[in-house]
Amino acid sequence: MTSMMPINNDLLNLWKSPLANGQTLAPIQYPDVLDDPIVFVGMNPSFSVAGWKSLQQHNSSGLPNPATVFQWPNPVFNQQHAITWEQIALQNYAYFKWHRQLACIVGNPWYHLDLFAVRETNQTALTLQVLKSLRPLSVNPFGTAQLDIFDQAIDLIRPKAVVVANALASRIYLDRRTPGRQSGCCCHIDSTTQGYQFPVFFSGMLTGQRALDIFSRERLFCQVSKHLERSKAFEDWCAGTLPDCREIDFDRDLCGS
Repeated sequence: MTSMMPINNDLLNLWKSPLANGQTLAPIQYPDVLDDPIVFVGMNPSFSVAGWKSLQQHNSSGLPNPATVFQWPNPVFNQQHAITWEQIALQNYAYFKWHRQLACIVGNPWYHLDLFAVRETNQTALTLQVLKSLRPLSVNPFGTAQLDIFDQAIDLIRPKAVVVANALASRIYLDRRTPGRQSGCCCHIDSTTQGYQFPVFFSGMLTGQRALDIFSRERLFCQVSKHLERSKAFEDWCAGTLPDCREIDFDRDLCGS
């Protein structure tokens, strides 16, 4: 288990700096992470009132509602409340259903990081806050500071593999970290500053309005499973016979059905 508190504290310190002037919601605050996870990378955390409302049934500890918890600036910001809400989302939010499935296939825990910590549902609005331009791709100082912290998170976690599940996030990751393409494989190889290497798979979104079609998602899962030597588990998953993966309707959702 790895504590993400150094990352969380760096993000809070950034939000207290002049670079983050105008932010009305606190940055994402990450729960602790298990060893050897599959790390899914997104663009940024959204903030959907409906999405958070759907998680209220899992709020067994009586946390204040997210609109209150994530308010910023907040002189009495409760970091643990924010972390607990993120944990509830990772465990229960429907957005992550395919993330959980791929982790089940490869037999590793999973985790989710965002390149940017700004809570914003509209990606166009986000880019205005963190990019100088899209073409050519150029990140502004506020965005660069967040990417610096993202790099630190990758070093801290030492992922088994990374799946960047967003087209624009994939562009930024490639430009920022310049992983090399592995010969004969549908992935790139990245490394931490300490030299630990891991495969990276670039993809579109797994869920949502711009999600991959069934066949593209199947192909991604096949590629990741093959690289991590879990091809037999992938075949069992396609057949609906992998015992621990019961969350999805196999007759409707899997492998081109």
